[in-house]
Amino acid sequence: MNQFDELYESLMNEGKVKISSSKVYKELYKTAIDFYANLLFPNEYNSLTLDVKIKKRLPSKEAGSFGYVQPRFNNPKLFTVTIEEAFSSLMMSRIAHEMVHVKQFVKGELIITKEGEAIWKGKNLGQWDAIEYRERPWEKEAYAKQQGLRDKFVEAHKDYQIQGVNIF
Repeated sequence: MNQFDELYESLMNEGKVKISSSKVYKELYKTAIDFYANLLFPNEYNSLTLDVKIKKRLPSKEAGSFGYVQPRFNNPKLFTVTIEEAFSSLMMSRIAHEMVHVKQFVKGELIITKEGEAIWKGKNLGQWDAIEYRERPWEKEAYAKQQGLRDKFVEAHKDYQIQGVNIF
């Protein structure tokens, strides 16, 4: 091990270095997505295509929003999930939050029509973007579930390592 590797390993063990490269974390993100999907919608997961995009910054965001899910109107089994990158523990919460939204669409709990109307569990709530972000029932559910899902993931993967370093 050279001097740089020793310094790097020392800093990593002290928690002073945060790796934000999605290339380094790509396998972790995939593991988290698989884990959450198998908890939230195991019967549907294998028939879906998720296009997950991890961004350094989202171009514009509502207060409190660090990601979004876009179902494809022409293909109900294809979703684009975009998430703003964060350090590993917070990132696991963000992924969990967005996977709750995927579950809502997959299970038909949330429907956003082409006209922009939100139908939540069979009830038409009007234009989705006219509803205050934190008042949207689908957001309330995602926030209520994200921490518990993250905790389950971390517990199940407490020995997960990237480049030989435990990250949880």
